[in-house]
Amino acid sequence: KLKENWRWYDRSTVLIVEVELGISPQGVISGERIIQRSGNNEFDESVIRAVRAANPVPPPPAVVYKDFRLVRIIFDPRD
Repeated sequence: KLKENWRWYDRSTVLIVEVELGISPQGVISGERIIQRSGNNEFDESVIRAVRAANPVPPPPAVVYKDFRLVRIIFDPRD
């Protein structure tokens, strides 16, 4: 869901951003922050915009919620 809202104009670019965020039991994203920057501010900001645009996400199932309270996701345009 998070990556559905994200596009980078050059899919061959070797840039990687790692983002950490919290997800509530209702699927509300909060506290998003970049853990590893790419070195390209435009790229980094495109990732944060995509994360915010995806809010809220489908709620994690209650039985596995503890594994989704805090999530780290890597954004790589080559994926």
